Amino acid sequence: MTKMVRKIRPTNYWRIGEHESWFSDMSLQGLHLHKMGTNLAHFKKGDPKRIEYRIEVTDRKLITYEQIDLYEENGWKYVTSYQWFHVFSSPTENNAPEIHTDSAEQAFTLQRLSKKLVFNLVWISLVVALILGMLLAMWFLDGTPVLRLVEGYVVQQSILTLVYIHYVFYAIRALLAIKELKKSLNEGKAINHHAPWKKSLRKNGVFSVVFIGIILVSGLIMPLYQLKKWITIHFQRMMKTCRLFV
Repeated sequence: MTKMVRKIRPTNYWRIGEHESWFSDMSLQGLHLHKMGTNLAHFKKGDPKRIEYRIEVTDRKLITYEQIDLYEENGWKYVTSYQWFHVFSSPTENNAPEIHTDSAEQAFTLQRLSKKLVFNLVWISLVVALILGMLLAMWFLDGTPVLRLVEGYVVQQSILTLVYIHYVFYAIRALLAIKELKKSLNEGKAINHHAPWKKSLRKNGVFSVVFIGIILVSGLIMPLYQLKKWITIHFQRMMKTCRLFV
């Protein structure tokens, strides 16, 4: 049975060159890309081999079979997709021709996609603003923020709001990265397929640990705290009731 290894991605998906470089370096360690997720990449453990990776960005989340067949005819095997990113691989020794030779065409695709992302950013920002307004009302409208803190429910919702804010932050980072990439492509600069990624990995690793910690606090620790508080309150009530009959 093939062993699977999961690793935190080095940076956001729009750092295309860094991801391609990272996938290639992992292949030299015998870790070959199998699937991508929100924060993790999944690798199959095998023999070390230098493999080149290329990421195709489309303005649709599905890539056509015709496009996959075309790339495979040119030596690039389809690996996996995540949202608008579609990964292809080819052993370095095959010297497969580059998928893209026209930087302007790539920039045009990114321009169309960025319009969709702007719409998504506006939508999620409005949702977050609405949630923040509701939370502020729950915290301060009745003038008892300390009581709300003790009750715990509002605290949990506040922590979950941080998750939504994270998605807004992620969307902004994506748009900035697209803008930078479009500018580079319009200037005729091809993507660096062997861009350094280790510095980005350290930053993203810390960010991912903090984000996972927030999820654990809001989804596990706070409910346990509320359960403990509920048991304590009901136990105290039961003891008072027992004293009345003694």
